[in-house]
Amino acid sequence: MNIPQQVDVEVSNQAVHYWTSSPYLSAITRLQLARCHQDQYDWLDSEFANLRGCQSWLATQDGTKEVHLLLEYLRVLAPYLQQRGLQAELVGWCKAGLHASEILLQHPGWVLFLRGEAQNALGRWNEASESFRAAIEASEREDQQTHARALLALGRLQFNQGAYGIAFETMSAAEACLAQAVDDEQLMTVRAERAAIISIEEIWIKPFPFTLK
Repeated sequence: MNIPQQVDVEVSNQAVHYWTSSPYLSAITRLQLARCHQDQYDWLDSEFANLRGCQSWLATQDGTKEVHLLLEYLRVLAPYLQQRGLQAELVGWCKAGLHASEILLQHPGWVLFLRGEAQNALGRWNEASESFRAAIEASEREDQQTHARALLALGRLQFNQGAYGIAFETMSAAEACLAQAVDDEQLMTVRAERAAIISIEEIWIKPFPFTLK
């Protein structure tokens, strides 16, 4: 199911009210509006209660159209949830997204990655590690970009936990994936972070070296 990226004609609140007799059509209309205002967080703040209501309704549905739309809500609004610090809510949306992916027989790598980012932000590091590892496995053959970014996120988590040797190996794997995906921005980031690990080993841990393979 393809949701229009932009609406040619501005959808007014009157149009939204017109469609409220159909929760599904209302959810489509509100998502179109959210797309148009995706970078306008003040607008999203004012409409989020309505958007949340549509997402909650979609999460109770098992029809193909509804679960496709539920995943689009997650794709479009995840950056807003992250920016506003609504990480616990994002974990809940990801749970619904995983169920939707199962219904549609779609690989859930990107949903698992989002869940890991939210769990990491909440300080639930063991859960985040599990989510990143699951995302890496789920996306290995299906979604190279998600696979690489999940590797990078796991490497960062390992680094922050002091597992420098393991983090170096994980980031090396991420570097190889990002080079294949031609993601130059993330590639430069992972190279810088690998260099930082080497610097830490040279300056602080050399008396007790770890092996960098």
